[in-house]
Amino acid sequence: MNLYRVVIEGGENFSESYVVADCTDEAYKMVRKFLDEKHIGLEADRRLKYIELVATEGYNLSVSSTMLYMKKSSTESTKDLNINLNE
Repeated sequence: MNLYRVVIEGGENFSESYVVADCTDEAYKMVRKFLDEKHIGLEADRRLKYIELVATEGYNLSVSSTMLYMKKSSTESTKDLNINLNE
């Protein structure tokens, strides 16, 4: 899992989202699905502008010492994502 910053073309209140997903395609699809289902903004406003990788899964202090910890569910162990500032 990775943490992505997904930026779309329009809308002041919804142009930037942070998504935990396996890949960039999945990250954008999650944002787009939400916007489509809620009828937020115009169709053209929902187009992808860019995606930025913010964090990658794993523990690697040689890359960065800043990590995001998340727990998927009560039955799974805590996963960590380390912020990768080199990408």
